[in-house]
Amino acid sequence: MHTTLFDTDKITLKEKVAVSEKGPAGKKSKKYMCLDGNCEGFFETLHHNLDWPVELANSNLDDVFNEFPECKITQKSFNILGEYYYQDKSIIYYQQSPDILEITKIHERFHAIHHLTLDDTNAIWDNFTEVAPFYQELLAQLFTYIFIKNNYKLLSTFEQLNQNQPFIYQTFKIFKHYDQSQAEDLYWLIRNNNKTNPLIIFLDNLAAIIKLKENIMRLEAIDNAVYNGIRKTINRFREQPFLYFTESDIHASLSKDIMAGNSDILVLGNTKDERTIIKTPVSLVHHEYPTNFRFTRDVLLNECDDENLGRVGIKGNCGGRGHYDLVVLDPNFIERLFESHKKDGLSEILKNIINKDNQRSEARNSTLDIIYAIEVKFIHIFNSGYKQMQDEVRKDNCKLKWAIVEKHCRKAINLVFCSFESNQSSRAHQIINNINKNIQDFQDDNILNIFIECHIGPNDIKGTDKPQFPTNLTGWMKDIKTYIIKR
Repeated sequence: MHTTLFDTDKITLKEKVAVSEKGPAGKKSKKYMCLDGNCEGFFETLHHNLDWPVELANSNLDDVFNEFPECKITQKSFNILGEYYYQDKSIIYYQQSPDILEITKIHERFHAIHHLTLDDTNAIWDNFTEVAPFYQELLAQLFTYIFIKNNYKLLSTFEQLNQNQPFIYQTFKIFKHYDQSQAEDLYWLIRNNNKTNPLIIFLDNLAAIIKLKENIMRLEAIDNAVYNGIRKTINRFREQPFLYFTESDIHASLSKDIMAGNSDILVLGNTKDERTIIKTPVSLVHHEYPTNFRFTRDVLLNECDDENLGRVGIKGNCGGRGHYDLVVLDPNFIERLFESHKKDGLSEILKNIINKDNQRSEARNSTLDIIYAIEVKFIHIFNSGYKQMQDEVRKDNCKLKWAIVEKHCRKAINLVFCSFESNQSSRAHQIINNINKNIQDFQDDNILNIFIECHIGPNDIKGTDKPQFPTNLTGWMKDIKTYIIKR
């Protein structure tokens, strides 16, 4: 018989587990999946499903979401109230009101208790760090609710706080009719992870659906971040083109604009619940990320057609690997590598993510590592007369086309910025016109080409056209609504 997890009259960590507590610290936020609207019926339905355990394994839980149209699924940013760090057995609290802090302390202490409680073999929950946040928060919230439900003041604060909390902080409602003994049975059932138990099957299905929906929403948020970042950089270039001296200046501006205000979706492992899989913070946005195929300049310029595309992979001996100017990595790719190489250690995981080593990239043989591959070219006063600029833009399009064929990325964007106004009879004028025409004529539904021109003309008057919606947005791009700024 397992010992009880807490005394119903008090929750004293010193008697149960040894942890340190710090805070309050500053603010920290993260985006979570939420159910928007009146969703009590949703949890009631899940609660009543528990009465028929034989049917749980066959329950189509995705239909439960659809049965409650008033429960819209949305993603919101929340201030994190507290975190339990299993590595050094410590708790940190963030800025909040005194009443909510009391609730937070109870909640975080239960995380520690659930982790450090000894089983019949005198062992703690040693794989607690790998337990999905769904289960960790379900248990912490359930035990917090049971502990305070007879304290009117604390219960009122808890319920008001919980009304607007993320979905995984509300799943305890499925079991809110449980008493302490039943909650402890649920704890040991989850801890022992009996995959044949109908209740565990039910909860695993629910956790998987939540994870899938969270992933869809995260990808949508990444789309918005990339779109808004590109839009901001384009608008800044149009307003002040000579803020940028080099192509690297544009790279820096673009990555900054994509990241601004989006670190909670573009940096993995920032919070302790993410670190059940991601053991160290990893950014999804990177410059000069290696391709997963080899090529030469001549191959890209002369053999970028459907017949030759895909004939040279990373195993080939044609040239070397190149780099994309900017990428946004797929969070699922990062999670897969942390999971598949967790026994190899953090250093080996990062080597696979960074993707510099040919043998590791070849052995991994993964696809769609990248959500966005972005190429940037900058035509300015010193290079506008170089014919090679036409080739560079064409080469970038071929590289992106190859990336799509090799399934290295999902979405590709080629950005060409121009800050030089040429004389109509000049060589530069003809080259810029050719680049513009090639971009407009380039046909690939998976690659978006954008040409942006802004210059200071006669009498120091700025010359740029108003943005127009592009006409070649198809497939995934139709939802992005990026501008083409035509000359």
